[in-house]
Amino acid sequence: MSVTRLSLTLARRRHNQQLFADRHLDVTPPQRAARQTRRDEAAPGLARVGAILAAFTPSTNEAQTERELVRPALEALGHSFEIQVPLRTPAGTKKPDDLFYRDRPPLSANKNRPLTNADLAAGDARRRERGLDVTLAGADEAISRVAACQP
Repeated sequence: MSVTRLSLTLARRRHNQQLFADRHLDVTPPQRAARQTRRDEAAPGLARVGAILAAFTPSTNEAQTERELVRPALEALGHSFEIQVPLRTPAGTKKPDDLFYRDRPPLSANKNRPLTNADLAAGDARRRERGLDVTLAGADEAISRVAACQP
């Protein structure tokens, strides 16, 4: 596997499906004051994530990628999350890689408890360049874990 660096660019990250004119998307939103304020607020977090990406050496080992890239980036962006929490679903108890909370109090309140329904979202990290649209052993389980967390 060739080693490549991940780019942290905000330029042209959208894929216009012709709902809006390209000119509108390129000119109007960037000129809004609220967008500039949000960009300024996001800059320190993006700089921290950029440093994490710069230091990261891509790996085919998912656990290493989670430890060295995914979790440090989530923490740098201020996310509240718990790792491998038992989640009761119609398909049985599952353990998604991460469960995200809006803030820390519910995370603390749910420590050491299997969850059934909470104000959270699930995340599941995968190794780089793994096709997510191809059925692999265990892929159906991962899909059911994420689907069970959606309202």
